[in-house]
Amino acid sequence: MYQLKDLFQKKNSNNHELSKTIKDILQVFLHAEKGAGIQDAMSVALDFFHADRIYIGYLNEDDPTFSLIYEKTTDGILSFTSYMNKKLKRNNCFKEDDLPCLIGNLKSDIDIVINDIDETPYELIADFNFIREAGTQSLLSTSIFRDGEICGFLCLECVKKKHTWQLPDIENAHFFADIFSIFIENEQIHREIENSAFEAFKNDTIFQIMFDTLPVGIELYDEKGYLRKINPYDLKILGTTEEEALGLNLFENPNIKQEAKELLRKGEPAEFEDDYDFSLVKESGYFPSVHGEKVIRLIGKCIPLKDKSGNVFGYLELVHHDTSYYKTKEDLRVSLTKLQMAANARDSFFWEYDVKNDKISIDFALMNDDKRHYLRSIQKENILNKANNLSFVHPEDAGYMAEKLDSLLEGKIDSFTETYRKYVDGGDLRWFNTCFRTYSYDQDRKPEIVVCLTSDVTEIRKKDIELLEIKEADKIKTAFIKSMSHEIRTPLNVIVGFSKVMADNNDTEENRQFFDAIQANNEILLRIIDSILSLTKSETGAIQYMKECVDIKDICRSAFSLKSASRKPHLEFVFDENQPSILVNTDSEHIKQALYHLLDNANKYTNQGHVKLSYYQCNEDEVRVEIIDSGIGLTQQEIDKIFQHFYKRDHFQLGLGLGLSISKKFIEDLGGKLGVDSEKGKGSNFWFTLPLAKMN
Repeated sequence: MYQLKDLFQKKNSNNHELSKTIKDILQVFLHAEKGAGIQDAMSVALDFFHADRIYIGYLNEDDPTFSLIYEKTTDGILSFTSYMNKKLKRNNCFKEDDLPCLIGNLKSDIDIVINDIDETPYELIADFNFIREAGTQSLLSTSIFRDGEICGFLCLECVKKKHTWQLPDIENAHFFADIFSIFIENEQIHREIENSAFEAFKNDTIFQIMFDTLPVGIELYDEKGYLRKINPYDLKILGTTEEEALGLNLFENPNIKQEAKELLRKGEPAEFEDDYDFSLVKESGYFPSVHGEKVIRLIGKCIPLKDKSGNVFGYLELVHHDTSYYKTKEDLRVSLTKLQMAANARDSFFWEYDVKNDKISIDFALMNDDKRHYLRSIQKENILNKANNLSFVHPEDAGYMAEKLDSLLEGKIDSFTETYRKYVDGGDLRWFNTCFRTYSYDQDRKPEIVVCLTSDVTEIRKKDIELLEIKEADKIKTAFIKSMSHEIRTPLNVIVGFSKVMADNNDTEENRQFFDAIQANNEILLRIIDSILSLTKSETGAIQYMKECVDIKDICRSAFSLKSASRKPHLEFVFDENQPSILVNTDSEHIKQALYHLLDNANKYTNQGHVKLSYYQCNEDEVRVEIIDSGIGLTQQEIDKIFQHFYKRDHFQLGLGLGLSISKKFIEDLGGKLGVDSEKGKGSNFWFTLPLAKMN
């Protein structure tokens, strides 16, 4: 793209404005509702850059396409998403082929800087004709990273007038891209937690018992409205099979009114007492039914299932049709109240509180002997007695629990769910989650009966905390190492550069030797940094491989050419160019890195003689690559340890002892094996295998 030196106009950064903007964005993120934080933060970014349009493209994991996941524009400006959907006839998605030069540069971590769209270089004219039609006059785009890998891009556009981007704008864009990357990852983590909440509810023992035994139709949908579970009673009502029903979408049901669907989309419950017309089901092809065009009277309710943060992770629908209509409706309401509270339940139990008589009753109908014993061990105090004696609740939780309970018993609120700590079994402190819901009221609209579901969530709480701590620690460690590698590389390059200038200005043999020593040690430090980064990616599972059909000859030739240039004097490096081509299915860059490490080691531990690189097809499925040296060789004890992290056979040699372990990781991840055959004093043969490319 444009070289940055053409953009480097000296300009004092307004540090105060940047600091204030960062503070504003963090405040927006911390206090915004789900999904709104990034949008509000993008508004702040628009003001900071004086831009008219900002959007984020994210690389999809399942296919090589980009999705525009977030966008914000100023008033009166057409969104790029709307333009792209109309132009490409796709839903917020485009391929690299649509903008090959633009996306290719961003995937290579090259900033896109266009001050005037009319002065676009010839090689990018096709890309920017596409963008020009959207009204763009100036553009600044930079890559977004996740765990050290490019996962998307951030794009700023000026539509109303042209803008000359300065170096501080580019640097600030990098910073904002890092902030948005953290925001997006946080939302993904919450999405994973929501999915786990749905699976926990679906597999909960209490729900399964109710699912199989209650005389009502029960349907469980995921957060997108797809039917994931349906009980036999409901299949009988609908006159269909489980195979035909699973996968149906709640929001496509022709018998559910549009207003009910809108309530559910807003996260609100929807009730219905309607005629269920099977002719509509037949006409729409919603599902096959033995009822033909029959019409039956159904009553029921659909409830969005929410986690403790208020996020919807599914929908629960209960339906029934019966001659005892009003009785069934009452039974349905009681069953629904209990099932709704089961959304977060695992080790849980139902109980009711008679407010007037200050009396608790326990629902033992669904409990076995173990559950009854468990209940007696933890429910010795009445958390809802009139005096609200919360002495058994942890002091830090008693205050807000008392406030919520007072509001419930005074009729100010109908229900609430809270997590708190409670002392049980003579002082053992455990976490509990209780859903309190008023079931009936007196004539003054004061609660008469409160139905409750209490769950022991101690283990879940511990695991959630551990998971968040692990993810946060990995993220901080990766970011720190990446940052430190950048900080170390910069002064090293400066030192080498000025050393060369000094050597050229005073070109003596001694100065040239000094410069060669500096250059050699700089390369050693850079290899150490690369090894640390590779180890970090390996431990956090962040390595991404790009497999393709490549010639092993090209890979070996490239690695050999680079490493033979730095071999020891009088040491013979051998690679036969007449070896045949063999196609393999692998990631060429990671295999080259493994070869670099293996050739470095051979050069390091061979003082005279030769280092030979060769390959051959060892069987019908694999190719074998060998690096044979005439060096000092290995004992069996050394062979057993040599592929471990930080193992160094010679502590006087430079290096971290990571090269072989990282190479082993690369090769095994790509479907091969790495090993060594060696004898002390007689050299070594380091070898690895790779799978051949499958030819159609």
